Amino acid sequence: MSTYNFDIITDRRGTDCLKWDSNTDPAIHPMWVADMDFAVAPQIQEAMRKRLEHPVYGYTFHGEKLLNAIVSWVGRRYRWNIEKDWITFSPGVVPALSMSILALTNPGDRVLIMTPVYRPFYNSIRENGRVIINHPLKQDENGRSYIDFDLLESQIDSRCKILMMCNPHNPAGRVWTRDELLRLAEIAKRHDLIVISDEIHADFIYSGHQHTSIASLSEDMAQRTITAYAPSKTFNLAGLCQSYVVIPNPKLRTAYMSMYDALDLGSNIFGMTALTAAYNEAEDWLDELLIYLEANRDYAVDYIRSQIPRIHVCPPEGTYLLWLDCSELGLREEELNHFFLEKAGVRMNAGYRFGSQSLPYAAELRLPALPSHGRAGAHPSGGVTLMSKTSQSDSLDFNRIRKARKQKGYTLKQVAELTGYSVGYISQLERNQKQPSLTALRKIAACLECSEVWLIMGEYSEDGSSGHTAADLSSAHDYVMKRENRIPMRIPEIDVDYSIFTPSSLPSGETAQITGLLVHLKPGHWITERMISHANYDESVFLLQGELELHVDTRVYRIRQGDSFYVPQNTLHNYLNLSEEEAVCLVYFSKLIY
Repeated sequence: MSTYNFDIITDRRGTDCLKWDSNTDPAIHPMWVADMDFAVAPQIQEAMRKRLEHPVYGYTFHGEKLLNAIVSWVGRRYRWNIEKDWITFSPGVVPALSMSILALTNPGDRVLIMTPVYRPFYNSIRENGRVIINHPLKQDENGRSYIDFDLLESQIDSRCKILMMCNPHNPAGRVWTRDELLRLAEIAKRHDLIVISDEIHADFIYSGHQHTSIASLSEDMAQRTITAYAPSKTFNLAGLCQSYVVIPNPKLRTAYMSMYDALDLGSNIFGMTALTAAYNEAEDWLDELLIYLEANRDYAVDYIRSQIPRIHVCPPEGTYLLWLDCSELGLREEELNHFFLEKAGVRMNAGYRFGSQSLPYAAELRLPALPSHGRAGAHPSGGVTLMSKTSQSDSLDFNRIRKARKQKGYTLKQVAELTGYSVGYISQLERNQKQPSLTALRKIAACLECSEVWLIMGEYSEDGSSGHTAADLSSAHDYVMKRENRIPMRIPEIDVDYSIFTPSSLPSGETAQITGLLVHLKPGHWITERMISHANYDESVFLLQGELELHVDTRVYRIRQGDSFYVPQNTLHNYLNLSEEEAVCLVYFSKLIY
């Protein structure tokens, strides 16, 4: 017999609830925010009432009762015996990830993630000036995600400092097995990687599976791992901003705490109260909740498989999320968005936001949004658009290398010495007997102090008479997009199909970071909301389709199909799609990392 009634529906409207109060259309059911609509466990409510009755809410600290509750919980639920001294804190798991990256890496260092993955991972890395290495998870015939360990290890080089992971995995729902974690541990040890493990969903484990904290595998892993936990998902306490971080290694812990102290984050008296009550008094509530959630999972999976067979779903082993493959529907992003929002009346998280490399269209559904094993549907408000692979065209003309070389007054031998290539190779490029790789092209452009896009496309004129034919544009597109290091991605605001990341060594010994994007810009849309400038990299663009209005400082230019332009760093600019069709352009960002 159940002690708790999870069928009760609690109206959250009017409480500044992100999920419900930001939802302006009452006909659309929100299933996109990772919190539950179940009432918080009564034990937690009572503890909060008692603390609230004390009329002073002043400065506080993380006391023994709180620390003992955490030690006991981690030991009972995750079978890992930790010490109180290992415990540090954070307002949330995501801030903990960012503080760890800032404390333990330098700008330009690389962080390996397994994608698709919880989207704040990207911001924690990219916005802090570090470089993302994407390891795309594979899928078996049943849609179950797995790690290609050989590929993952091949992606690690001396510049990779951290492996950042989800356990259980969000959004794939995998509870990594002990054997899988042991293989990751071996790789981490072999390459001396620090592991940051987001284990916020560790309490949501379904029948037949067991959560293992990767740090608990061995002393070596304990010493190289930062593990982030929180009661926020488990007990529906996200609004209290309380998480904790377990760091056995004193050097790593000191580095983390220096960042925590620098930000002067303090502590949340009500978050501490709720956590302590949850871990000490509400375990039976969680055990009953897991039974209910597993029934929700099974209901949703059965419903989708029987009623919506063209949407494919693999039952999650943990988390309260469903990862849906909607590719068989044959609808593009806007069509899917319209169908699921306007017709199905369900709002979900778009799959592309997780950086999926494997599913053309995907969505993430939050299972416990409805009590009583309620309605389940699929709403990808977008997805990853995959383009067909193209072969290299023979029509591209790279004799502009010769023109740029002569303008610089360099001999073939000088260019060869500066780039590290042979005289014969440079000569073959100039005579179009070979086509350079993107890496080689970047080295040559840096050596000759010109834009790599200019080497591909040549000059443009302000009247639009560039002289580029459709074949020229197709050849340029094929050249840039054919490379095997393409990474599918999406940026919602500008509809990006592909990202290309090509590191290379420049003649001076510096490292170049090149990112190429194929951008689809909707009619009447700006590329960004405001005029922007890039402090650390140049931007080169050539327009494959449409017509743009380019704003550079106070000047305005008309850019037509076939034109290219170059914007140096620290230059204010923006561009607008003037045409009535989608504008398509190749955008290159070049950055020197010293």
